[in-house]
Amino acid sequence: MQLSENALKLKQSATFTVNTKRMKMIQQGIDVVNFGVGEPDFDTPEFIKEAAVKALKDGQTKYTAIAGMTSLRKAIADKLKRDNNLDYEPAQIVVTNGARQAIGNAIAALVNPQDEVLIISPAWISYQQLINLNGGVPVLVPVDREHDYLPTREALESMVSSRSKLLIITTPSNPTGRIMGREVLEMIAEFAISHNLYVISDEIYEKIAFDHIKHISIASLGKEIFERTIVINGLSKSHSMTGWRMGYSASNSQLAKMMTNIQNHYTAGINTMTQVASLAALEGSEDCVREMVAQFQVRRDYIYQRINGIKGLYAVKPQGAFYLFIDITELIGKKYKDRVITSALDFAEILLEEKAVALVACEDFGIENHVRASYATAMENLIKGADRIEEFVKKLV
Repeated sequence: MQLSENALKLKQSATFTVNTKRMKMIQQGIDVVNFGVGEPDFDTPEFIKEAAVKALKDGQTKYTAIAGMTSLRKAIADKLKRDNNLDYEPAQIVVTNGARQAIGNAIAALVNPQDEVLIISPAWISYQQLINLNGGVPVLVPVDREHDYLPTREALESMVSSRSKLLIITTPSNPTGRIMGREVLEMIAEFAISHNLYVISDEIYEKIAFDHIKHISIASLGKEIFERTIVINGLSKSHSMTGWRMGYSASNSQLAKMMTNIQNHYTAGINTMTQVASLAALEGSEDCVREMVAQFQVRRDYIYQRINGIKGLYAVKPQGAFYLFIDITELIGKKYKDRVITSALDFAEILLEEKAVALVACEDFGIENHVRASYATAMENLIKGADRIEEFVKKLV
């Protein structure tokens, strides 16, 4: 029997693979330091949980509108105006089961078979897989250390073609932690307009920014880019609500209607209790967010200094998110015991097996010889993990 060719193209994420191995080691009683997971280690703020409990007790357990409760979509529109200077009506907001579904809805609404989708890479692996699932062709636009892992116009122009339909950007970036400033975003906007491209702007890490660097949404840079941009965001990272599955998109009215219809036939929207809790989060104080970000910055400073102090490793200083992006090029070809490191995947696998530190190799993100370390973990784990990485690298020959 012939299976779906698009589904057969899907790859398992490197993060999932690392977590599977890590869990097996933990079950065996091994003390594993987990730098692989991409979620805050903080609990969801109490006032948000209380709102969900109250919703349950009050019987708010029925279907809502497919695109989300009107009150929640209005709160999101208010947030986008307040934080990002973006003017959307509630009808232009689609509330989704996490930002991943919002991205999937947008790709399904825009991409026809063989349409090319440019992705500024390294980038989260699910972009490529969602494009494949919809019959599109992912095209990775490379960035490099020389340009601080930010895109250039030359790189974009080298990858665009007559079949290009869409461009995906992420800022702050997973995995590099870089934030695209106004100059870079203006370049990208002009490029997208000149080539008649739509833009998906994944801004899920927006609130996690350091050193007083302000996130800018590309959609805020003018009417024309506003009309062709789908803004993706949610509360998973900012309010430590990963398991609640709350994301959203904001777009022009035509696309919002299409994405609502797509969602109708997949999930019929997200659960009611999460929506009530999300409304509380958006209308409540952001002190909890600021406190979490302040702790992430302390951790960022520590792990960045430690890793860059290890000969053979280089890390770019993260401006946002909670990932350290590490170049291991100088270690390629070296040996640990009798095992040769030929790739970032080798490095990550040997480190996990020999020193019980879980990192994510970034080949699937679209770049070789790099690994990602999440510092969304307690300081004691950062210290222990950094010590183990240093011990490991010093034994390479």
